[in-house]
Amino acid sequence: MMHPKLRWVMFAAALGLVACQGDPTDSLRNGAHGLRASPGTVYVPQGDSVAIVTELFDEQGNKLTATFSATSSDPTQLPVTLDNSFIPVYDANNVLVPPTDATRARFFVKGVGLAAGTLTFTSAGLTQTVPVLSFPSAAGGGGGGTNFAVASLSTTTPALGDTVTLSVPAPWKLDPAATVFGANGPLVSLTVAADSSSIQFIPGPNIDTVVTVGPALLTFGPANDPNAPTLSGFNLESSVALTSPVLTTVAVVIGNTAPNTNDLVTVTAPAGFKFLPNAGIRIGNNSVMTVTTVAADSNSFTFRAQGPGSTGNPTLDNVVLDFLTSVPLSLDATTSMTVGATVTPLAGTDAIATAPVQVIPDSGTSSVLSDAGGFPGSSDCGNSPGGAGCRMYKIVLTADQTFRVAATWNNTSDIGIYFMDAAFTDVFPGFGCDAHGPDGAGETCDVPLVAGTYYMAAVDFAPFYPPPDDVSASAITITLTGLGNP
Repeated sequence: MMHPKLRWVMFAAALGLVACQGDPTDSLRNGAHGLRASPGTVYVPQGDSVAIVTELFDEQGNKLTATFSATSSDPTQLPVTLDNSFIPVYDANNVLVPPTDATRARFFVKGVGLAAGTLTFTSAGLTQTVPVLSFPSAAGGGGGGTNFAVASLSTTTPALGDTVTLSVPAPWKLDPAATVFGANGPLVSLTVAADSSSIQFIPGPNIDTVVTVGPALLTFGPANDPNAPTLSGFNLESSVALTSPVLTTVAVVIGNTAPNTNDLVTVTAPAGFKFLPNAGIRIGNNSVMTVTTVAADSNSFTFRAQGPGSTGNPTLDNVVLDFLTSVPLSLDATTSMTVGATVTPLAGTDAIATAPVQVIPDSGTSSVLSDAGGFPGSSDCGNSPGGAGCRMYKIVLTADQTFRVAATWNNTSDIGIYFMDAAFTDVFPGFGCDAHGPDGAGETCDVPLVAGTYYMAAVDFAPFYPPPDDVSASAITITLTGLGNP
């Protein structure tokens, strides 16, 4: 009788022989009908590997034993290797060898560089081609997060107004809605080319860095294949920096470079520049002028010269290049001006309807209102006790703001500064800016107002005092300093 252990050894040997001879039912099946590779499209992060499993099957879908091989269209950037350990086969020396007779095989493709290509799998005379794309691993497979310096520029030193073409190499493409933007300066994006390989843009001034375009996408397959697999959401950078002209000045024409205080002066922009509706002009931070009108064509504006003695090259605020109207600039004029000490009396101060506008400057800056002449009586001086004379100035606030009022005049008469709306309602309750009598100390106060239109009235109480305090001032100066939001 055979020993049980010997019977087990002979049974195992028989199984091994069957295994070496392949699946004994193969001869009962139809011939090879198809070769399947899974996944059918491969995305592999750079520096990483992705597995692809191949199977051979007959017309009925039965799996067949076979030998599988694979080739890469770009073996340098997308090398593919057989995984011998997937279905291990050992030779007579117990060394792992490639399987030559199995129902499945596993391959690994590695993304060495950013590349697009194909893997071709072969078995039993059949082939299966799988597209593969190696994408930047920092993007996490879904794009975004990291910029890649692959874009080229038609010029790196454009003049103001020049059009620059930014191009991206295959397998990159630009989204039709892609725009160009700079890290430290404004850009005007134009249209993306029909083949999605480039975009034109006009750089603004003061750029000295790489520029970025996005969104961009990775694609592979024929360039004209609309169904080519893609990964989207990337930003691309130019491989070199773009340097645009430095712009700090503008050669405006100042109609009068030595105006008297309150004279109206017109500033005209040179070709290529425009003024926004909220254009401004100032000399330093303590001489913000009041702009009275901006021309309909945006080529000029008129301001009232203020701040007697102010001198220097004025700064123009909210200037724009005619091709970049969405980006306001502050530029110094190339011509200097000096505001004379002679004060031209302002007209229309006796009524709300004709009150001249006075600008309230931004936080940290000041405007100086100087006026001359008497204080005419007016029914519009709604906060004036006894119908005292006043001078009225219109204030328009586009946002809530607090500002400091510091008023002085040329004698010791009693003057108060009041604030009202168009209905003569006091909007700064109490004594307003009126803490002193006829002592020559002037008046100082901080006024918080919400956005709206108001009227500032300098009210003269001199007629209500006995001599010598019954003499009205003939000149007044009101300095207004922006303090920010209330």
